[in-house]
Amino acid sequence: LRDIETDQAHGLLTDDDAGPTKLIVELWLDNIMAKRQRGPGILLRDAWAYIKISDVTLDYVNSSSKNHIGIRLEDNAGAEIVGTDVVGASSDNSTTSQTSFYFKACVAIWLTDCFADTPGNYGFYAEDSAFITYGGCRASLCANAGFYQVNSADFSYDNCIVSGRKGQSY
Repeated sequence: LRDIETDQAHGLLTDDDAGPTKLIVELWLDNIMAKRQRGPGILLRDAWAYIKISDVTLDYVNSSSKNHIGIRLEDNAGAEIVGTDVVGASSDNSTTSQTSFYFKACVAIWLTDCFADTPGNYGFYAEDSAFITYGGCRASLCANAGFYQVNSADFSYDNCIVSGRKGQSY
């Protein structure tokens, strides 16, 4: 999917979470702009591998509804996310659980030049995940940590920047 622009959508892309069948293999999202996003951005629970997300901007995720996540991958084994920005709305008191990039039970995720800006919670969050590589990623003005891992291992950070508010946690 490429060259898509939305404005005030209640969700950009999601799968049906059909369980262990892992319905999506080889998905490429390129050059997508979601302005004033009102719901979850990209939510993939059945995308197994190879997922590539490049040049995607999710702008003001959560501007009118609370606690959505910009990009969420679950049970994924192999994704590359490049040049992707998720802008939150932490100034709105209803966004305390908003996270820009969220990975749960994922393995082998590469992020390059990604930007988590002003989420109401975390910039980059990984739970029960391993082998995640961050290259040139930035987290700015996150209400909680810029980079946060729980029950996760084997992370690599190269030239990453955290600015404003809380910083990083391991």
